[in-house]
Amino acid sequence: MRCKMIVFCVITLVLIVGCVKKDEENKDNSYKLYYMTNGISLDSGLNYQFSDDLIAVKKNDKYGYMNRKGEIEIEPVYDSLFQFSEGMARVQLDNKWGYINLNGEVVVSLDYWYANDFSEGYGHICMSESDLQNPCIDSGIVDKTGNLVIDSRSYDYQIIGNVKSGLISVKKDNKYGFIDIEGNVVIDFLYKNVSDFVNDYAVVVTMEDKKLLIDKDGEYVLDLTEYENAYIMDEDIIAVTLNDKIGFINFSGDTIADFKYELTNSASEGKIVVKEDEVYKILNVKDNTVLDLPDYSMVSKISEGLLAVRENDKWGFIDTFGNVVVRPQYDSFYDFNDGLAYVKKGNSEMFIDKKGNVILKDNN
Repeated sequence: MRCKMIVFCVITLVLIVGCVKKDEENKDNSYKLYYMTNGISLDSGLNYQFSDDLIAVKKNDKYGYMNRKGEIEIEPVYDSLFQFSEGMARVQLDNKWGYINLNGEVVVSLDYWYANDFSEGYGHICMSESDLQNPCIDSGIVDKTGNLVIDSRSYDYQIIGNVKSGLISVKKDNKYGFIDIEGNVVIDFLYKNVSDFVNDYAVVVTMEDKKLLIDKDGEYVLDLTEYENAYIMDEDIIAVTLNDKIGFINFSGDTIADFKYELTNSASEGKIVVKEDEVYKILNVKDNTVLDLPDYSMVSKISEGLLAVRENDKWGFIDTFGNVVVRPQYDSFYDFNDGLAYVKKGNSEMFIDKKGNVILKDNN
């Protein structure tokens, strides 16, 4: 099932998407931070973002983590891995997945066919081989001590999502519902489609194709059927489409921003990047004010209070008031995470802080 902006989606197991791949193409595209441990490189198959002050690196076809000083914190011994999430990282060795903590200790044994990021203190694991058409029939939920707190093989439902607002989306007989962390069905199997909960609310589609906003008790809050699509952005903001135009409503159903936008992305403290008549803007849905941005050819989502913008084919960063923080000069970038952003200029690749200071750099 594919997820797009303003389209309902069920969080299903993503099969090794974005995962580190051990192949020749990645080797050719990797680069080395030469002043660090000899032979260490950042691989193009990795997400170039720090998380919990660590970033994944590769050495001799094995993967580990380094800190923002360029020091190896967790030795490269794994075949594949992902960023840390809530102090836990999913790693793979010999085609089996598990989790390690920030000290590099295996806290959830590498016994599983796949694993998802931790969410609200729990990880969603897959026990048997799956595919996109039939994702993760035998699955479970583990805690940070490695205990299998829910085993779907003991129930008559299939675990679909991660823990969100204390609830997990599940599927039975092609209908969706929600369970709690003890495996109890909290919201019955009534829906054709569901979103994850966001701040204790979720969007669902009934078997009669009615779109509804529900709370954690499964109670109806708002009828969204008149809208073509709906997506909970942040707090009490819902992005909805009407006649192929995007607008925003609150949980009472009141329109808080008119239906005139062509593009939107995730909200940050009530501010959202939108596009109207080919012009990027920052919409503050809390007071319905709009900040027109200069003629940037592309603008990223808001990430830690900053946005990447492209001008004359170069990327830089602005704040949510439109002030230039890092002038456009880079060929490519990753959004800020943990206060650092990956950028590339020519053959030189580096990490900068929010003032544009170079924190880590290769030797080109």
